[in-house]
Amino acid sequence: MLVLSFKLYNNKTTMNKAEFVKHISKELDISQTEMKKIVNTIFDNISDIIISGEHLSLYWFWTFSSVQINERKWSDPKNQKPIIIKALKRTKFKPSVNLKRDLNI
Repeated sequence: MLVLSFKLYNNKTTMNKAEFVKHISKELDISQTEMKKIVNTIFDNISDIIISGEHLSLYWFWTFSSVQINERKWSDPKNQKPIIIKALKRTKFKPSVNLKRDLNI
């Protein structure tokens, strides 16, 4: 099972996906099965957007994007031989001003 970390304001615990679904389903008074479908749909769509190279910006909460890291040369620290690090994509997360304020960042 995929484990996702969510910091809660009141008790600073980490939740896995099942606990998150349970918590939100109670708050919204819907079944855990329905909430699981909603959560999976949201996370799948966020992943699809990032993988496609688009930005997802929810201005009150966060911005997700993917960043292309170009191929680069590096030296192996053990033997000082040059190595090439392959190009890759990374996910970039930027919290909103409001989220930073609420987290005291």
